[in-house]
Amino acid sequence: MSLRCSVTIVIALAAFLLVCPRFSDSAFGVSERVDGPVAAETDKREANLQDSGEVSEEPASKIVRGRRERRLSRKEKWIEGLEGDRKRIYQKYGSPPTRYREEAMGTVIEKWVYPDAGKTFAFRGNNLVYGH
Repeated sequence: MSLRCSVTIVIALAAFLLVCPRFSDSAFGVSERVDGPVAAETDKREANLQDSGEVSEEPASKIVRGRRERRLSRKEKWIEGLEGDRKRIYQKYGSPPTRYREEAMGTVIEKWVYPDAGKTFAFRGNNLVYGH
């Protein structure tokens, strides 16, 4: 048998193994749930945890897809994290069209610029350093 034939057979078998589980309900005929004493014991433990309040159902987080949705999700998280003077300025003027950070002498100052309103605000941490 030639090398070309061997490679073709290996590729065909690999493709079959990748495609085959997709056509059945479970991979290679293995059932997803085991019945019997082990399954009954697991069910009892889960029921006890639910009754005791140790386990709570948390809503699944929203799956974010696409560049625009990721950007909007990051912005929402940023807005939720605003505190102090930053939150107050955000509530009054909205999202800053321009914001940048400068490091000066070991401290970071973040500047928000609102060109339409002619306002600039500088923050050190959550505290307003100056605004005009």
